[in-house]
Amino acid sequence: LRSMEPWKELENAVAKLYEVQGFEVETNKLMEGKSGVVHEIDVYLRKKKKEIAIECKFKENGVVEKSEFALFLLKLDDLGIEEGYIVTNSRFSEPVKKLADFYGVKLIDGDELFRLLGKYNVSCLELKYRTIPLVKTIEKTFDLLKLFFS
Repeated sequence: LRSMEPWKELENAVAKLYEVQGFEVETNKLMEGKSGVVHEIDVYLRKKKKEIAIECKFKENGVVEKSEFALFLLKLDDLGIEEGYIVTNSRFSEPVKKLADFYGVKLIDGDELFRLLGKYNVSCLELKYRTIPLVKTIEKTFDLLKLFFS
């Protein structure tokens, strides 16, 4: 029996994470923007008058790039949604971090995601085995080697 696609499990885990915090949650919500174009929001949150759009980016390898951030920013603008998060099991490129800071988009990387899943007791078995600690371990090893050989 094959488990669900990892990107789908990421969306479901993120939805559950906010559901347990009291948000009304919809996944894969289709919404029409001011332009008349329909956009899909991976995880849409509502609590009282507050609405949040979340873009989930599952990465086997690599980081969330500037082009992915730009597409999400376009959705937020066209839909008139003021609060947006991008959640990944991986990491964000440096340009994405700068853009997110400038545009007020919250970024949740793999480390923070797994901390939050643990805090709110949300299980995500498939993702547990597909995360980035190995990448960070390799990076730290290279950093140590640079210290010794420079």
